[in-house]
Amino acid sequence: MEQAHKPEAEQKKVIIDLAVPADAEEIVRISKDTWKSIYASPENGVTQDWVNAIAESFKADYIVQKLENNQNNADHIFIVARGGKGKILGYLQGIKKPEYNELRSIYLDVVDIGNGTGGKLMEYFLNWSDTDKPSQLEVASYNERAKGFYEHFGFTVTNERIDKFLGVMPQTRMIRPPQN
Repeated sequence: MEQAHKPEAEQKKVIIDLAVPADAEEIVRISKDTWKSIYASPENGVTQDWVNAIAESFKADYIVQKLENNQNNADHIFIVARGGKGKILGYLQGIKKPEYNELRSIYLDVVDIGNGTGGKLMEYFLNWSDTDKPSQLEVASYNERAKGFYEHFGFTVTNERIDKFLGVMPQTRMIRPPQN
């Protein structure tokens, strides 16, 4: 599906910032809304009821704990994109592992998808990553829009067989080669 991009002058000003515990409730809201609106795919065995149950399991306490546990760890990143009045438009989590950089998650407020915020989060991640190592991620196999987004940033689909997420959601691994 082709997505329309707003001219630069019409795009919202977005600031990328480190996530803090006070952001946890908004991060959870974005996660839940995104899951509920994007991940159901009955033809792939992913029902709306299953998606809703997973989404409702997301808790702010878990996000706070993750932020606090990794606040001084240079190999972990948890960033948010803030729009006007500090509203969180999306977030990204990444890890530098010994063999590769891992994009753990990137989620946007569903009303902000296609407005350039995801690209700003991804650019920050790629600049933060160790360019001597490949970067990888896992994406729902049937999420063509997300796969196209990642391909725009140099990720390619692998033929590697990976387990379904929680035994239900088919996943695809994508890799971006080292950039040095």
